[in-house]
Amino acid sequence: MRDRAAVPEGFRLGVTRGDAPESKASSVLRRTPRNPMSMMDTPVLFLIFNRPEPTEKIWDLLRKIRPATLRIAADGPREGRADDFRNCAETRRIVQRIDWKCDVKYRFLEKNYGCRRAVSSAIDWFFSEFEEGIILEDDCLPHREFFSFCSAALKTYRFDERVMHVNGTVHFAPDSAARRAWFSRYALVWGWASWRRAWAKYDPRLFRYPFDALSEVFSDAEVLARWRELLKKTADRRPGFDDTWDFQWSAALFAADGVAVSPPVNLIRNIGMESGTHEMPDGAARSAAVPRTFSAAEITFPPASAMTDPGADARIFDMIYRKKALLSRIAGKIGKRARNGENS
Repeated sequence: MRDRAAVPEGFRLGVTRGDAPESKASSVLRRTPRNPMSMMDTPVLFLIFNRPEPTEKIWDLLRKIRPATLRIAADGPREGRADDFRNCAETRRIVQRIDWKCDVKYRFLEKNYGCRRAVSSAIDWFFSEFEEGIILEDDCLPHREFFSFCSAALKTYRFDERVMHVNGTVHFAPDSAARRAWFSRYALVWGWASWRRAWAKYDPRLFRYPFDALSEVFSDAEVLARWRELLKKTADRRPGFDDTWDFQWSAALFAADGVAVSPPVNLIRNIGMESGTHEMPDGAARSAAVPRTFSAAEITFPPASAMTDPGADARIFDMIYRKKALLSRIAGKIGKRARNGENS
């Protein structure tokens, strides 16, 4: 059983009380019948905090996509930050403007619990209700076809335990003629999807994690040493790793010998990068453009037994997880908090 610190009950600003991170029940703010004409039936979890401008951009797209089932979760404002209270309230008001038939629930926390607890417990909440679904944060603007790709991938690999994650992001440009999805060792969380069966393997504290088993995942000595270092720092909650949730998700894939299915083109634009709130290597920034024309219906999916793409994974490692790249990422997080008061 996963060990989590207890978190008190949260609330929805100005209207009604909502769920705490540890709570299994959920409060219905607005519930309407499922729309049979909805463009998108896959459940969506939208994670927000205190950024009304990027949230509104993503919300405008969601209003066009019209998901039939929507769950919205927000960490609470920090004590002593009047701007947090104003921005959190404004951001929450944006996501209450629902003008389509939708089964929607809100999980707005009263206090601020930081990225690790607020995000991971929100995903717990989501998967306690649904077998599968799509997860978006408030700075990840998807291409419309992202939803179709995720929905198709979730259906294709629904019963294949090895496939644990659906990537929406491709940090480099693959062959533009390719219309085939591919497998990676790496779970990228700028717009993604997964299943309850996979998320059940997540351990936010990495208690009893089989670090020695990483040698069965990575044959390259440098990559193996780097991942042992990263996961040990995460488990020990070292500075820069104390409030993260996504390394633990990568660790869950490694421990289960799981893979992530990726699209042949990038389907997510990180609008946080555009506003200077994220720091990523130059290659990642250059690759952030989403294709003008793309149809998920044209994609073919490999069998679940297919191998990962070692060349692509080597490029992902160099771009994101090598020490220089990760130092840039951590520095960006620290700078982002200082400039904008964000908690992710």
